[in-house]
Amino acid sequence: MPVKRFAGFTLVELMVTLAVFAILAALAAPSFNGILEKRRLVGAAEGLFADLQFAKAEAIKRNRTIRLQVTTGNTWCYGLDDDAGTACDCNSNACELGSTSRNITSSEYENIQLVNGSVVEFEPVRGMPDTTATFQFRIGDGGDVKNVTVSSIGRIKMD
Repeated sequence: MPVKRFAGFTLVELMVTLAVFAILAALAAPSFNGILEKRRLVGAAEGLFADLQFAKAEAIKRNRTIRLQVTTGNTWCYGLDDDAGTACDCNSNACELGSTSRNITSSEYENIQLVNGSVVEFEPVRGMPDTTATFQFRIGDGGDVKNVTVSSIGRIKMD
């Protein structure tokens, strides 16, 4: 009579495989932090880029001056506002377009700093900015950098 052999894994083989997988996962986890920080950096820069484009378009559409108010540093923020000549405080959610609050804060982008930036106002006729500006985002105290620039003719670019 032939002997039956059962196909499959033993408990010992399964435990060894899981242990090897756990060791490999523990070795790979720190490298994911760097990837996540770079994605947050790009996300912050892309968000500002989109909001600058939006502010320019809204200035033309509403026929009003639209201001991007900026606070730099570790607890940075920026907001869009349409109150002519009145500075808004993006930390207290006081920046509004019409009745809609437009505030972005550093709490959405952990370990990302806004190192450089200034107030930019877009005029209503052609959406031209009142000044040139470069906004610089950085990972931590010395990591990768992403710049968003507004030129004197209103071109907004990210590099």
